[in-house]
Amino acid sequence: MGQEASLPPRRRSFRERMDAVPAGEAHDSARGGGESALSQTASHPLTQTSMTSVGGLRAFDTALRVNDTGEIRIDDHVARVSMGASAGEREILPLPLELAQDHHLFCVGASVEDDELEALAVSAWDEAHWVAPGRLHLRGGVELSGPWSLPVNVRGELGLGADLTSAWVLECEPMRGARVPEELRGSDRWAEAFPEGLPFGTEYQVLLVLERMARRLAGALRIAGSGRIIQPDPDSAVSLAVYTPRWLGPAQLAEALSSAFPEVIDSRELIGQDAPPQTRREAAAERELRSVAPELSDELREALARDRERAEASEQVVDGYALLTPIANQSMMMIEAHQVERAPHVLRWEQWAQGAVIEYRLRWLPKGQVQIPEAIVTRSERLERMRSIRDIESAATIIHAVTGGAVVDEDDFLVSLDDSIDADHSQFV
Repeated sequence: MGQEASLPPRRRSFRERMDAVPAGEAHDSARGGGESALSQTASHPLTQTSMTSVGGLRAFDTALRVNDTGEIRIDDHVARVSMGASAGEREILPLPLELAQDHHLFCVGASVEDDELEALAVSAWDEAHWVAPGRLHLRGGVELSGPWSLPVNVRGELGLGADLTSAWVLECEPMRGARVPEELRGSDRWAEAFPEGLPFGTEYQVLLVLERMARRLAGALRIAGSGRIIQPDPDSAVSLAVYTPRWLGPAQLAEALSSAFPEVIDSRELIGQDAPPQTRREAAAERELRSVAPELSDELREALARDRERAEASEQVVDGYALLTPIANQSMMMIEAHQVERAPHVLRWEQWAQGAVIEYRLRWLPKGQVQIPEAIVTRSERLERMRSIRDIESAATIIHAVTGGAVVDEDDFLVSLDDSIDADHSQFV
């Protein structure tokens, strides 16, 4: 298809995006201004809503906080920490086993930097900030301390894989419910991880966000007590969403996508197509229903016919729709467009997100199925998913170029798509 003609965009790490932004811009935007800090950090339309202004200050001795107006500002009342410098200067000690077994652990690979952790934390919690070198405040009395190194012998004792080389210790007051019944422990990952009682309140909310962060950073959670490892598949986050104040009708969006996805169609075109024949039971049920339905008067039939003609002749007002197109080898992509009541929390700094916000949700439908398989195990299935991710990112790049706004992944974290936009799409901007 046409989308194979150009190189696909890629999701860049926070480190790469931070390196691409002039330090002065990031520093100035973090000190606050009349406009959103996030929208001032870069001139490229695909990175202007990245987390660069949040996590890109490693060259300065700064700490960040979101104030009451939603601006990111330098906080003079907490320790100013240059995490990039301090992490390189301080010695990273091996994680003591006793400490590891008594606390939940957030484990990541060697390529994950402290400022990437900070960026994701700030995107999820208003009060997230560094309070000291190696101490990241999340919310309330909850903090992450680290990083600690995970040598081979420690990883073996904790049941962690070789790709996880460092850990952050979660300091959070346990909040647990009643003991989980034996018959329910295999039905939920949290029930398996907390057989003595499910977490609730702050502990549960923090663990949910850390699980999302682990998927974004290819990390894992190790649960205290049970030692259960929760390691989301980082490639399982296939779908994307573009949030923007601009509405495109079905025809406009289809036209914008048509050069890369020539087979895109409005889902309403599928109504009535290839309908399976009625079974004998269905036909009998329909006859029975017709036999008991009251007969309509001629006057009522005529009135209904006139109403139907007027509805077909009048212009349709669409407040939501879906487009479909083949992607990869055997998959489909559904693009659902509709207005949402509230934008994701990570967009809270954007002024345009305070008004009417349109969501263009790009979903992966493997083999045209609505349900995404829970486990992808075969090599061919993984290849199909990777091809689908590339096509979905290409479509999100086109939509973002047309509508502006921001691209967000399944875990409500910002995504920066690194790709140049075809000049043919500029006519829609």
